[in-house]
Amino acid sequence: MRKELHPRVLTIAFAIGYFAFYLCRVGLSVVRPVWLTELIATGTSEPDALRMVGNIVSIGMLAAAVCKLTVGRWIDRERPTRPYVIGGLLVALTTFIVATGGYASWLLGSVAHRAAQTLGWPSLSKWVASTESVANRNRVLGYCSMSWILGDALARFSHGGLISAGIPWRWSFITAAILVIACMGGILAIAPRIRDSVDFVDDSDHTDPGSITADASLSIQRAFWGALGLSVALSLSREALLEWMPTYLVNTGLLRAGGASILSAVVPLGAAGGTLYLGKVYYRVPGRTRPKAFNYFLIIAAIGLMSIPLAASSLTVMLMCLIAIGVTLGGAYATLLGEVAASLGGRRNVASTTSIIDGVGSIAGILAGRGIAELAAGYGWSVVWYGLGGLCVVASVGWMMTDQFMPRCRE
Repeated sequence: MRKELHPRVLTIAFAIGYFAFYLCRVGLSVVRPVWLTELIATGTSEPDALRMVGNIVSIGMLAAAVCKLTVGRWIDRERPTRPYVIGGLLVALTTFIVATGGYASWLLGSVAHRAAQTLGWPSLSKWVASTESVANRNRVLGYCSMSWILGDALARFSHGGLISAGIPWRWSFITAAILVIACMGGILAIAPRIRDSVDFVDDSDHTDPGSITADASLSIQRAFWGALGLSVALSLSREALLEWMPTYLVNTGLLRAGGASILSAVVPLGAAGGTLYLGKVYYRVPGRTRPKAFNYFLIIAAIGLMSIPLAASSLTVMLMCLIAIGVTLGGAYATLLGEVAASLGGRRNVASTTSIIDGVGSIAGILAGRGIAELAAGYGWSVVWYGLGGLCVVASVGWMMTDQFMPRCRE
């Protein structure tokens, strides 16, 4: 008889798999400068090439938004392994498609890739919420956030290093896709051995927001609207920064494509530190006012975004600026999709809540493609960074007005 495994083993497997998801996804932004160069070499003007790449980003975000808003209910009704593995296999397939052709393949593969990846995080969140106590799940989700944050960073280092070494970008895509397939195979192998019963030994000291009384529903709705506003600002700013920073560094003459990709990796690395810090101090101390670090992070991120144009002439200053933005913007985004979404949705509806919050952000993130391309082509990159910084300030004010309605741990 095979020995049963603790549910947290599958949590770890999901996190490793999602790490592999991001090796594929981030490659799409890393090769933007290479795609621009290839398009220009075929006779496309630089503004038109910028818009064509922007279309890839925008349509991909649209596909992601539609899927995020629709898959949550399905995932909440399923055992999470099935939608997760389906998403992983589709991620691998679409990565192969991107690597095998020209602009049409880049467009179709990227759009389908963004749609497929939306199955990953809600499935992981559902599993954690189903197998961890209320006291533990926020911490575990914070740790799981490291999968996509560090996957983002490693992808930028690895893809950028290969490009700098003269290795065709297509081979790094194929390697990443094979890794995803291997991870899905491992999950299918261990899933039947995972123990179903879970003893929530510390649930008695905490309230599951999924089972709150009707009297509190209006307050939670107010907090939910604040979370949606945060998602709009954070998703648009994050997508614009991560999708376009390598291109921006190349266009300003600060670095070549490979070096630009490697430098942009400091953003997710900073996000790892910010996520760990916010995961420790946010929504953790019963009977006390929750620390306002979340709002401070948003304001600092806004200042960092507005400082990017001033750092364009100095590699050292740019490095410091990107680290600060990574810590604050990335940490706030991970906390929103981890602890805030789980707190609002509860164990029963965590996948749906996460999908809706993230999906609304993805709708705004559509502007991170063609919208950013049009602003950069028509008005310059400075307008882009100033606008994103201002959006973060507005979101911070909105959250301060709704944060008080978040569900709390009992005394």
